[in-house]
Amino acid sequence: MAEAIADPQLAERGFFAELSEGESRFRCANQPYLLSRTPTHARALLAALGEHGAAVLREKLGFDDAQIAQLRAQRVLG
Repeated sequence: MAEAIADPQLAERGFFAELSEGESRFRCANQPYLLSRTPTHARALLAALGEHGAAVLREKLGFDDAQIAQLRAQRVLG
């Protein structure tokens, strides 16, 4: 893997993405194929554990702020 990550041709072709988590940065492989209308590259920033939990509960499950607060009070959510 170290040899592949150091390959300048793969880097030039956009085979790798550099991701970050807090202050840490690392490289990973993008998908080995391209689609004409759908991005296949890795996202540049990773979400923290639970970072989008409240938004998902609101948008996908229809929870309101009171229900989310109750889940937090019960320590179901961080």
